Order: sequence, then C-alpha cells, then structure tokens
Amino acid sequence: MTPDPDRPPPAPDENPPGPPAGPGGLAGLLVGLRQALRESAALRRLAGLLAGFLHDALAEVEVAPSEPPAAVEPPPAPPPARPMELALGTARAVVEVSGPARVAPAPAARAPRAVEGEVVGPHWTRGPEVNETRLVRRARLKAECCRWAGQRRRRLQEGAEFDAAVKPHDEELGRRARELETFAWPLDPYAALPADEGLEDLASCYDNVAAALELAREIRADEEMGGAFLPEAFQLLAEAQSALRFGLRPLTGQKEDDVQEGAFLWLRRRTAWDEIYVPRHMKLDDPADPRRWHGRQEEIDALRGRWEAESQTARRRKNLLGKVRYHARRVEQGGSASDPREEWKKIDEAVAGLLSDGLPVSNVELRDLLRPVIELVPDGVALSADAERVLEEIDRFLASREAEAGLAPRPREPSPEVRQASELLRGRTVVLIGGHERPQSRDALVKSLGLAELRWITATSGTSFGSFEPQIARPETALVLLAIRWSSHSFENVKGLCQKHGKPFVRLPGGYSPNQVARQVLDQASGRLGG
Repeated sequence: MTPDPDRPPPAPDENPPGPPAGPGGLAGLLVGLRQALRESAALRRLAGLLAGFLHDALAEVEVAPSEPPAAVEPPPAPPPARPMELALGTARAVVEVSGPARVAPAPAARAPRAVEGEVVGPHWTRGPEVNETRLVRRARLKAECCRWAGQRRRRLQEGAEFDAAVKPHDEELGRRARELETFAWPLDPYAALPADEGLEDLASCYDNVAAALELAREIRADEEMGGAFLPEAFQLLAEAQSALRFGLRPLTGQKEDDVQEGAFLWLRRRTAWDEIYVPRHMKLDDPADPRRWHGRQEEIDALRGRWEAESQTARRRKNLLGKVRYHARRVEQGGSASDPREEWKKIDEAVAGLLSDGLPVSNVELRDLLRPVIELVPDGVALSADAERVLEEIDRFLASREAEAGLAPRPREPSPEVRQASELLRGRTVVLIGGHERPQSRDALVKSLGLAELRWITATSGTSFGSFEPQIARPETALVLLAIRWSSHSFENVKGLCQKHGKPFVRLPGGYSPNQVARQVLDQASGRLGG
C-alpha cells in the first residue's frame, strides 16, 4: 500500500506496549489493527464513527465511585434510535444507533484513484465505475515511465548531466501523470526499482492491460459479432491484470496500483452484467506469470486480428445482401424504370461475392431475398456458377417445402393462353426435365392443362442427359419441357434427343406456373401440337 502523503506520521507512544502475547493475543491484535488503520482510509473512517459512538455511550453510563447518588431516581429514557449508514470500501450497511449525532472528521483529501462515479444495479455490480479511456492512458503512461526509468538510470551511470539529460523528461512525464491523477512510481527517486529486465517486464504488463482492456471494450460494443469473442477477451484481460499485480508485488511500497485495480473492477462488473464466467486469474491464489508478457501480447493481437477479420467479413456481407435486396426488389416491382437483365447482373455479382466470402448457398437470408424473384430470370441471361448453385438450392428448398408441408404455390387467375394450351394437351402425357419435383406445382399443371400425366424428371448439375432418352422415346410422350433455369448447360442436348424421336421440345426460361408454361408451349410448339 502506498503511504498516504497527506497524513502526518503517528506520534510515538508514551507507554509503548510490551511484547506481543502471541499471534492470537490482544497485543498482536492491536498491532495488526494499527497497521490496518494506517493502510485503509475506509477503515479509519469506520473506526472514527465507532469511536464517537463509544465515547458518547461511556459518557452516559460513567459514574464517579466516590459520589454515590443521593437518591434513587428512575433511569432516563434512552434516546430514540436512528439509522446510520456504515461503509467499508464498496460495502454498505445500515445500523440503528442511539445518542447524539457525531460525525467523525473526514480524512485528509487524497488524489482520485482510477475509479470515479457510482453505478446502481444488482448488488454485485454496485460500486465505483471505471473510466476506461483514462485507465488505458494511465497504463500507457506507466509503461513509458518504466522504460524511461531504466534509460535514466543508465544515463546517470554513464555520467550524463541531470539537468540537461534527465530532468526535462522527468518533468514532462510528471506533468502527464498529474493530468491523469495517477502516481508514476517509476519516477520516484527513492523507489527501489528492479533491474532493467524487470522494468521491461512491468512496462509490457502495463501495455498488455491497456491493449486487452481496449480490445474487450471494443468487442463488447460490437453487438453483431462481439458475442462470440467476448469470453476470450475477458479471459485475456483477467490474465493481463493478474500478471501486473503479481509483477508489482516484489516492489517495496508498491503493493497496489490504480491501473490493476481499475482493470479488475471493470472486468468484475462487466462479467457480472454479461453473465460470462472467467475461469482463471480472478483470484489471488491464481496468479498469472508477469514474465510471460510476450506470449500474452501475441494472444491479444491474434484475437484482435480474428475479430476484425470476422467483423469486416460481416460488414461486407451486410453490404452485399443489401445490394441483393435492392435489385431483387426492382426486379419484383418491374416497370420501365429498370432493365431486368441489368438488375440480374448486379444480383449475380453480389451473390458471387457472398459465396466467395464463405456464405453457404443455403443461407436463409439470401434465400428469402431471392425466393420472390426466382421465376423472373429473363431468358438468355447467363448467370455465374455461384448464382446457379444458389438458385438450384432455392429450388430444392421450395420442392421440399411443397412435399413436406403441402404448401401450394400462390394461385393465379388462369390466362387465355392456359385455355388454349389445354385444348392442345388435354389427355396427353408430358415430360418435364429439370430442377426438383414440386408436388403441388405438378398437380397444378396437370389440372390446369388437362394432362393425363406429367412425368417430372429431377435433374441437377451432376445428372447425365443421356438418362432422359427412355422417357422421351416413350410412345405416349406428347411433349418435352426443359426447365433451363435449373438445368445444366449440357441439358441443351435434350433438344437433339427430341428431334431424334420426333417429340416437340419447349424450353422453360421461367418458373412452373400454368400461365408461364402455357405461354411458352403456344410460342414454341403450338404448330406441332396441332394448334
């Protein structure tokens, strides 16, 4: 504990006590109490309150033995009890006391510590609040003072002139310490400083506390990505402050430090509020090694690198998803103000960027953005392989959704083309190649077009087009539909198989709604179907 410079030294006892009667004796207790009073202003304040109370109580009951009372009188009524708050450090207690009010003199003013203010909350979070910015600046300054103390000692040993080579920097560091209201102990000319290696260890411990506190504060403020990194950041700060505490312990008169205490208080309150358990280095019997500062510094830097990389990726993903959302909305709204081909080009670029950042093709947010426009891709638009994978995954999801939940696509008013196409296809069998079979969409096509059967052949990028030939060649097959949006480019050879077996061939650039299918059938194959 640093001696209090504003408290006069205790006067020598007129009758010094005898030797202690043992560790449990009264003399030993008094010696320990006196030492505790020297070191703790809070304990002195509490002792003053207790002394005043005992003085008043003794004054009420004290009677001179040589003057017995002349007459027996009833004892006076005790004064009414009143509540009084007692404080020891950050603990508070209210007790009932009687007697006249007496306030113990306030202790001499001391320089503010690293903690200021008071917060209200659950009992484990009450107490002085920590100014993180000031605490980091104090830690950086003390690290600088430790390193300067070693340089100053070497300069003086080499015979440098104190006023020219040492004093100006001493005064500058001292001025900065006064501004931060902290004690720059390495500048104390009477301090017993460690060797240069020990000073460097302590300077690095201060640097690690500053770096770990800054990192924990920034990660904690990152509501989007910080949660995954916060436990590790808290653990590194716990280790850094513990290493500083035990690195300072061998120094005479430097058993407490405002940087270490402030970091510990900040960490204890934040872990309580965030309900995060820190398993190591939060107790005196679990010290961190001050000499392992280099490895600790690398761990702090590595955590910052991983967090910043993840945060940067998250921001980039957020921007790209916003780009997909904007252009998909323009596609859905349509109108002359936007060109669908250009809108899909922008969507394609954003999707490729998202997948290159590691976003899975099954990402729910991306799927929900593209699902309303999945059937609005213009014919002839060449999308990248990444965009094709995403659209194929959305198609698979929609197919499974129809099959498992029985959710039918939104019905639309049949167009005149549907009635015309149904006259050409009524009672016939149609083969549809591409994508994943959707039970509800299949039933809607059968019903709207009056088909006898719709044979849906699920085809993905790994399917060989030669496997389609048996279905195309069947005598009852009246028409072959190829859903090109969900088919590999090699499936274009299906047209050659249809020509080989004399089957009408229709390419479906959009979705499976009866209106779209009927329009493409009339445009591409009405002549061969008898229309």
